[in-house]
Amino acid sequence: MTEKLYIWEKEIKDVDGNKVTFQDGTECEYTAKQLEYMITKEPKDDTAFRDIVLENVAKDVLAVIQEHNIKKGELSPLIQCIIESFNNSFFIAVGKAFGTYQEGINPVIFQENIRISDIIQMKDK
Repeated sequence: MTEKLYIWEKEIKDVDGNKVTFQDGTECEYTAKQLEYMITKEPKDDTAFRDIVLENVAKDVLAVIQEHNIKKGELSPLIQCIIESFNNSFFIAVGKAFGTYQEGINPVIFQENIRISDIIQMKDK
């Protein structure tokens, strides 16, 4: 790689398929789609990087909405459904990580059953 390339503020040393090795020795895997827009010629601060990601994700989401011929009046409930689905998946993952997950129970309850001692132990791992 002759010119300097970046993902966020981190300079890239090498890209092998979907695995990126940074100059500091850290490695991270990205999807091919992410690599299309995340690699830049200049480092980006948090806000600029977030804007690049959101702009590209929004393009894809809008294409899907158009593909499904969603009406304007259906947009708000659709967005709410996506948020709820994400939150439920998140709560289930947290519940499984902390051992509070129970099949058939509302996922919001999983986080309420996490003990403070478990959080502190997890933080120190």
